[in-house]
Amino acid sequence: MGLDSKSNIRILLALLLPFVTCGVQWLFWSVFAPFVWFLFFPTVFFSSRIGGKSAGVISTVISAILVVYFFIPPQLSFIGKTPSNLYSVLLFLFMGVLFSYTHERLERADRRAVEAQEATRIANEQLQEARIGRLEAEQRLAEKTLRESEDLLNTMGRTAKVGGWDLNPVTGEGHWTEETARIHDLDPFLKPDKEMGIAFYQGESRTRIEAAIREATEHGTPYDLELELISATGKHKWVRTIGHPVIEDGRVVKLRGSFQDITDRKQAEVALIQSEEKFSRAFSCNPAAIALTRLKDGLFLDVNDTWVSLCGYSREEAIGHSSRTMQIWPTAEAAQRFVDELNEKGMLQGWEQEFRDKSGKLFVAQLSSQILDVGGEQLILSTLVDITTQKQAEIALRESEVRFRSIFDHAPVAIGIGALADGRLFEVNAFWLQLLGFERDEVIGRTTSELGLYVDENERARIVTAITEHGRIVNTDIRIRNKSGEILNIMFSAEIITLDSTPYLQVMMSDVTEQRRGELALRESEERQRVFIEHAPAALAMFDRGMRYLHASRRWLQDYGLGDRKLTGLSHYEVFPEISDTWKETHRRGLAGEVLRKDADRFDRADGSVQWVRWEIRPWHDANGAVGGLFIFSEDITDLKLAEDEIIQLNASLEQRVEERTAELQAANQELDAFAYAVSHDLRAPLRAMNGFSQALSEDYGEQLHGEALVYLKQISLASQHMGNLLEGLLTLSRSTRGDLHRDLLDLSDTAGLIRDELVRLEPGRQVAWQIESGMSARGDASMLEVVMRNLIGNAWKYTAGIPAPMIRVYCEQRDGSTCYCVADNGAGFDMRHAERLFKPFQRLHRQDEFPGIGIGLATVQRIVRRHGGEISAEAEPGAGATFRFTLAGSGVVL
Repeated sequence: MGLDSKSNIRILLALLLPFVTCGVQWLFWSVFAPFVWFLFFPTVFFSSRIGGKSAGVISTVISAILVVYFFIPPQLSFIGKTPSNLYSVLLFLFMGVLFSYTHERLERADRRAVEAQEATRIANEQLQEARIGRLEAEQRLAEKTLRESEDLLNTMGRTAKVGGWDLNPVTGEGHWTEETARIHDLDPFLKPDKEMGIAFYQGESRTRIEAAIREATEHGTPYDLELELISATGKHKWVRTIGHPVIEDGRVVKLRGSFQDITDRKQAEVALIQSEEKFSRAFSCNPAAIALTRLKDGLFLDVNDTWVSLCGYSREEAIGHSSRTMQIWPTAEAAQRFVDELNEKGMLQGWEQEFRDKSGKLFVAQLSSQILDVGGEQLILSTLVDITTQKQAEIALRESEVRFRSIFDHAPVAIGIGALADGRLFEVNAFWLQLLGFERDEVIGRTTSELGLYVDENERARIVTAITEHGRIVNTDIRIRNKSGEILNIMFSAEIITLDSTPYLQVMMSDVTEQRRGELALRESEERQRVFIEHAPAALAMFDRGMRYLHASRRWLQDYGLGDRKLTGLSHYEVFPEISDTWKETHRRGLAGEVLRKDADRFDRADGSVQWVRWEIRPWHDANGAVGGLFIFSEDITDLKLAEDEIIQLNASLEQRVEERTAELQAANQELDAFAYAVSHDLRAPLRAMNGFSQALSEDYGEQLHGEALVYLKQISLASQHMGNLLEGLLTLSRSTRGDLHRDLLDLSDTAGLIRDELVRLEPGRQVAWQIESGMSARGDASMLEVVMRNLIGNAWKYTAGIPAPMIRVYCEQRDGSTCYCVADNGAGFDMRHAERLFKPFQRLHRQDEFPGIGIGLATVQRIVRRHGGEISAEAEPGAGATFRFTLAGSGVVL
């Protein structure tokens, strides 16, 4: 057979390979799916290797068409492919063309290498002949011929990527051709040496070339190596270097050889090895049991690991033996029937058959087989899928269906099956009919909407949406209307089932109407309990039997320095690890049913601090009367305890000081009484005389007095009256801090109303808007607080005179946790820069001719308020009115 005939056969085989691969993959698509290109990559690789570039490209195109039509969804069609499918096709075409061109270049490189070596051999022979018996002229001609041969050699070297080299092993000097320099990415005119050449190799490659050069130099051993080098530009290349020693007089005087770039071939070999490894792994690791046998005698040629695991035989026990001799077929008739039908049809798929494993145990498998023609020999490729479990499951399913029918009919919950699309009922059980009050013939074939089951018509749509998204719903509360129109609370579970390829909704319902009412009442009770405990003014906590927190009041968190920590579910002993065994025993006694309390108990904290607590422990009981846990009431009395201890210590040392201060106070009070007596008797008598005589002089001789004399007389009268008022103010101021302080519950709203009525009677012509808040109560001395209110309301009345729309407001407010009693007006006001003079005796912020007064009222108010343990303050703005606020210790608003 000629060369052309062999080439045509190789091309024909290359073109037939895609169709064979398509048939194999189609037969075993259940195994290879969804890897559509799995077998076609090695197919185009071998096609290009067998038939060359053109056959490889045509094989690639044929393979792409077959894959697109037979395997890429939708199958058996060229229409409807997704962009990602087209991208994979383009990638496959690119790789196939790349394989074709790579193999062509490899073949071309091999041919060029052979040609270059032959040319080198011929050139060497020509040179050798030229040297023998030639004259000098002939030698020059030979040199010219040599140069031409070298040029030709370099040209052929560049074409075949083959260069030459020689090396003097003694001096280390060398020479190489242009192609050898190009492979190293070096200047061709750069003169190489031994060290330079070896430096391009690393690791194992360097070790091998050094050993080869040493053997060639010392023992004249030629070498032929394939090594990896790193070129001068950093490129990793594979090269084939051949070295021959030149021996003269029994010693090596030179090494000479060729140097070829085989990077493309190496990469192609690596790709081929990887492809073969992938195919081998796919065969060995396939989840289906695969066996390859000869058709003529049934002997096993290969089996994969899954087959070994399924049948129980090792690969060594199977290969070279047949399934009949190994008695894998349960009967000879079954084996013969399989062979006959396979010969008739050429392939079998989905054949269900019993087989026997090595131990003799029978199993059911699905057998698929196809006859393949490989190298002129007919082989059978078979796959076995163990369906024993599936068959057992089918039997169990049939038995389960019988049990399901019985359970369905007698289940103590309402079960119904209806079409997913419209809710048309397909089946219901007896409990369903009993729950909703229907007869069977009233519901079968009718929709839930026609029966009016859902209170909210949109409820079913929401249920279907939820099931579609999550697959099922479990224990969902819905409301259902029964036949009589009564609305029931239903615990609802549903899932989608498929019957005869139609989706249905299977529903289970339980009437939880009474349960929900009880749960609602329980939640309301628990919420009231939680709110009561959380907002209790005392430190209060509720625990279960394991001493885990159920609830804790804010005061509990505050007293025990827990901040905003979430305690629910935490153990009391985790929160306070320093709790002593004594306390734990107390808790156990409480859980046993005892009520325990203590007015003062010392508690040593983990941080070393000491806390004093007044506490009480009470058990709480569950619905069955058993102790469910504890209530712990506690109060942090550390400050109180420390204060008591300090008071006890102070009492011992203060008794003498109290006696001394009492004597001093009595002396001061006596002096104050003497001063008050002098003011009221000794000083007021001369003033009354001055005022009386000046009045008498004015009445009796006023007509005789003229000019300045009459003015002086009036000034004497006014001065004496002013002096009397000042003395009266002093007496009032001194009385405000003397006498016993009686604390009674007073209605300041009534007091303010009485003062308002008196002021209105005195000046009926004034129109003032009054706002007096009702229900203002305070605890204090009635007469003193009446003085406070008279002064403040009187000032508001006085300083609103002349205002177009005067307004006086008496009210209370909360500031910084204290109750403030306020009197506000929109009168003259004052400048806050002078506010410090406001409460000093005889200090005034307005002129006498504008607003008369002596400046003693606010000083009196401040002393009374401070004697009650409170404070007074003012806010004002000139022309915008003023607001006075005072507090009283132990007082609050009673509403």
